[in-house]
Amino acid sequence: MFSNFKIGVRLIAGFMLVASISVVIGVIGISNTGQMNELADNMYNKELMGLSYIKEANINLIYIGRARSNFLLASSQAERDKHMASITKSLASMKDYIEKSKPLFVSDRAKEVFTAFGALSEDYQREMQRALTLASAKKLADRDEVLAQSLDLVRDKANKLDEMLDELIQQKEARAKAAAEHTESLYRSSRTVMIGAIAGGVVLGLLLGFFISRSVSKPLGRAVEAANRLAEGDLTVQIESTSRDETGQLLLAMKHMVARLSQVVTEVNSGAEALAGASEEVSATAQSLSQASSEQAAGVEETSASIEQMTASISQNTENAKVTDGMATKAASEAAEGGEAVRATVAAMKQIAQKIGIIDDIAYQTNLLAL
Repeated sequence: MFSNFKIGVRLIAGFMLVASISVVIGVIGISNTGQMNELADNMYNKELMGLSYIKEANINLIYIGRARSNFLLASSQAERDKHMASITKSLASMKDYIEKSKPLFVSDRAKEVFTAFGALSEDYQREMQRALTLASAKKLADRDEVLAQSLDLVRDKANKLDEMLDELIQQKEARAKAAAEHTESLYRSSRTVMIGAIAGGVVLGLLLGFFISRSVSKPLGRAVEAANRLAEGDLTVQIESTSRDETGQLLLAMKHMVARLSQVVTEVNSGAEALAGASEEVSATAQSLSQASSEQAAGVEETSASIEQMTASISQNTENAKVTDGMATKAASEAAEGGEAVRATVAAMKQIAQKIGIIDDIAYQTNLLAL
């Protein structure tokens, strides 16, 4: 079926198929690149930024603990006010980073941790404020057991907050790692698919090129072989066309040409045979003409001899004629004389005839009377 298509159609179909494979490869590459870009974007905007916000919140928690320690070690009210302001600032920063990171955590466990962190953070702030208030009311040397217990409680809550932040950090690191692994997996699968598609395209292109070239070169090879045999004078060559493309039409035209040449050669042979028969007849006629010419030549020789004899006779007759002429001249004069006598005789005969006529009339009348 495909071999009946025009060569141009087959070539266009092959190019379109190769182009389609290229388009498929390109679409796969673009799609996978888009997915990897989306994963990279999610990794940065969600995982890395969420991790960064949590670490910033954790750093501010450390700042709060350090400022709290400095507050307790301060020897003047001005230093205490300075460290208290640092604590307030770090608390606000920590809360701000926590709020920024909340939308970037989507797991149920993360939401639970954020809820617990919010409640514990409030307790931490209240307990720290209580401890700092107690510390502000006493001098460094006068700190009692109640303050010590309050500070222990603050440190305990701070440690728990730090653990929660660490858990959130670990979650983000785990998700970032999973995203990186997914990106790598997508890259490997994309690479495998791309390599397979490219290899398949190359193999299909080679097979298609081989098939198209064979579908064109094979009939052309038969046409060349037939043309060579025709050039050698072989009109028995058999040409078969199995397709309706240009090469098939070429073979069909050559088949018709061979049939026509065979017909022409047959007609020429028939004409040659007829010409040979006519040549034999012409040869026989020529032989007859040759024989007749020989006979005519012999007759001409005889005629020539007769003419020579006649010439001699004519010469003799000429001499005789001269003698006869003299005799004729003499006879003519005698004839002239005889002519006068003849005329007189004729006149007499006319008179006798008239008289005989009269006698006949009388005899006729006598016969009538006798009857």
